[in-house]
Amino acid sequence: ASRSARPPPAVRAAMPAVTVQFDPDNPEMAMTVEIPADGATVRLVKEELCRQDFTGNLSPESFSLHAVGSPDVKLDEGLAITPDLETLVLQPYDPEREAREEAARKQREEFEREEREMALRILMEEEERKAREERTAAERKAKREEVEKANRAVVEGGGPIVDGGPCLYVCSTNSIFLKKSINPRAGKIVKQKREPGSQVRATGRTWTGPSGGMWAELLPSSEGSKEESWDKAWALVDGPGFGLDGPALIDPNRPAEPELAEKVEDDDEMPQAPDCWNTDFLGNERGRCTKCGQCESFSMRAMKINPTGKGQG
Repeated sequence: ASRSARPPPAVRAAMPAVTVQFDPDNPEMAMTVEIPADGATVRLVKEELCRQDFTGNLSPESFSLHAVGSPDVKLDEGLAITPDLETLVLQPYDPEREAREEAARKQREEFEREEREMALRILMEEEERKAREERTAAERKAKREEVEKANRAVVEGGGPIVDGGPCLYVCSTNSIFLKKSINPRAGKIVKQKREPGSQVRATGRTWTGPSGGMWAELLPSSEGSKEESWDKAWALVDGPGFGLDGPALIDPNRPAEPELAEKVEDDDEMPQAPDCWNTDFLGNERGRCTKCGQCESFSMRAMKINPTGKGQG
């Protein structure tokens, strides 16, 4: 019987190798380190280098490995060796360099932290701005609705709108009462400050309310601030219930009312009582009777009042 053939001995697979350069400018100053076929890490390469060091002074902590082209980036010891890392550069441990790298690392981390904080702050500010705009829009909408509601509220009664009224008024007080609405029956009345003597222009249409107040339709005004201006408005001309001593608005072109002239008494024009003189029996003047003032001739009454005849004024 023929003997069965023995299987050929297993061929040991060649271990991949990593080239470690000691001087990047001199590629010949290098060492080859074989690594397992199933993979290796940077730490394993460093340990293999230490085993091959004949001086025995090399330890994994006394040097670092870097990728070719990135001498400032130290490879982490747990990093797996890949085809991109078949050539490495060995750098001895340098405390100053390590300190610089640590400072640079901390600076990068601080910069990244500041960037994250800035991005977060910008995001929060943007959210606050949007929330503020939404609140402002909601407040404006509520205010518009309130104004519209007030404008829709009307007073009952009153007369018709009449044309042919004054087209110019002068403010007689430091305030003006307005209904900022196209409808004079609107219930909302606002009081605005106004310089006495300032003018407001009107359309000539007037309306008398149920309480007797007279209102005039005004032309649009853009004077002052936005709150002080108006597009459509009715202003109080005169009426009760506003604490006014007279009309709020005056027509400067109205005819002057006749005034009762005060009767001034003039002594020269008033009829004077005739001068009364007391005389003696010989006809000599003895002086005017200042007590009587009504004597028209000599009388015993005048003699009794002023027997001396001397003036006592």
